[in-house]
Amino acid sequence: MKFHLVNISDPQIAQIRRMLDGTPAIDKTAQLFHLAGNATRLKILYLLDQVQEISVGNLADVLGVSASTVSQHLARLRASRLVAKRRHRQTIYHRMTEHPFNAILRDEVFTHSRASGGKSFSSTASTSTGGGGNRRRFPA
Repeated sequence: MKFHLVNISDPQIAQIRRMLDGTPAIDKTAQLFHLAGNATRLKILYLLDQVQEISVGNLADVLGVSASTVSQHLARLRASRLVAKRRHRQTIYHRMTEHPFNAILRDEVFTHSRASGGKSFSSTASTSTGGGGNRRRFPA
């Protein structure tokens, strides 16, 4: 592949820099990709997409990490509004939100993961998340 090198003048560079400074959407998108770039957080989002709602303890058991680790990852996902929580007695359940980035993950990443051999949990998951709590969807 051949590249044609173009010399950009100093005023053009200054203009391009000003243009890039006015693009907060790029920074926000980079932050979201950074969040999803962590394998544990991406697995959490994948699991939440599959089972709709799950407790911190169950996520920790499935992922083979501590509840504290899961909670720290969930806190970052909640801060970006990718995940929401609800409390039922002493158990906290999490679910994916309808954030546009989650739609991209569902459509472009999770769908392809299932199509390439990844199994859906819908046929294997019971209607209970364990610990006596029923799995159910709750409004955004």
